[in-house]
Amino acid sequence: MKLIMENWRTYCEEDFVMLYESYEKGTITEGRLLILWEDSVDREYQQLLNEGIMDILSIGYEKGKQLVGKAKEAYDNAMAKVSDFYMKLLNQAWLLTQKVKQGVQKVASVLKSVYDKVSAFCDKHPIFCQVVKIFLAMLAVAAVMVLFSNGAEAAIQSPSGRIINDTGVEALKGMLLDGAQDAPMSNKAAQEGYVEAFRWLEKAHASKNVVDLAQSNERGAKTVLKLFDYMVKVNEDPSLSDFAKNHWYADLVSTGQQVVETTTQVTREVYETGKGNETTYIEFTSLAGPR
Repeated sequence: MKLIMENWRTYCEEDFVMLYESYEKGTITEGRLLILWEDSVDREYQQLLNEGIMDILSIGYEKGKQLVGKAKEAYDNAMAKVSDFYMKLLNQAWLLTQKVKQGVQKVASVLKSVYDKVSAFCDKHPIFCQVVKIFLAMLAVAAVMVLFSNGAEAAIQSPSGRIINDTGVEALKGMLLDGAQDAPMSNKAAQEGYVEAFRWLEKAHASKNVVDLAQSNERGAKTVLKLFDYMVKVNEDPSLSDFAKNHWYADLVSTGQQVVETTTQVTREVYETGKGNETTYIEFTSLAGPR
């Protein structure tokens, strides 16, 4: 195990090694570790941009092979720097997933950000992009946005008897917002139904007693249960890759953390015989998310 760790360390810059060891020694918290790590990733990627590395690679892999002389040297150097950046990042993320307890979601969100950056030049560097995506997929499995935990982080029990954790609750909030946005905004009943489910979820999550999702007869709980069942089906769908599933979960969790209630006003044109068209205003509560 010691040899494996030493091999992994060779791919990580000294700053990260010191950061990692500080956490192991207890001199910094897990939250501080992840914040500093994310900052270092952002700084290093920004450095690549400042050096024009991504601009050099923008010509694409096929044209890059045709270069000669100093142009070829500059291109190869740029590719080496980008490859080194991703290799170090992936190894750092792997180490973190083995160590952190509550911050796996943060690791996954940084990986998602990296995935988005990789996708920007996938069409011009398909081979390199595919390699990076494979590594990301492997790490996404380790950093999965799990819906469950053995502890009592949340007070909502799933139909299978397991406790839905904080991350699972945030994902369900994200699904509620998706459902509300898919329904017509003028459909007051539908919008208020999602609000009712959102309120039930927040109340159950804050409860000191375990709330059985499957046994609750409240309308809001039934809506949450339908969405939960759908989430489980996605998780068990063999046609979807692990990375695709986790990418979806990451989006749900990120959105769910920002869901709030808001007041919505819609207008309707109503025709009455002898009076013609009249405009009526309807005001109700709906869900809103990140803009």
